[in-house]
Amino acid sequence: MKQIGIAIIGCGGITLQNHLPGLALCPEAKVVALCDSDAGTLQSASRQTGISVTATRYEEIVKRDDVEAVIIATPNLSHAPIALAAVAAGNMSCAKSLWR
Repeated sequence: MKQIGIAIIGCGGITLQNHLPGLALCPEAKVVALCDSDAGTLQSASRQTGISVTATRYEEIVKRDDVEAVIIATPNLSHAPIALAAVAAGNMSCAKSLWR
């Protein structure tokens, strides 16, 4: 079974309490990168999860070859530019595979 590489953009409490535990239950998903504009939050999330690929700029994360889908866990006002950057990078083509 092929795993889908997922990046999580926004590493606050919702990500740590909900997204990551939920993704851990899905064998088809592998979180490969974390992103948060706050370096301290990002460092804490990386330390807690063991995920070493991190960035404070989402533009860097969505362009990675190993990122096939993104979870946008940021305030609503920032969703559109992040989603558009992910689509432009081609990372939304595999999103449907997660829900089959």
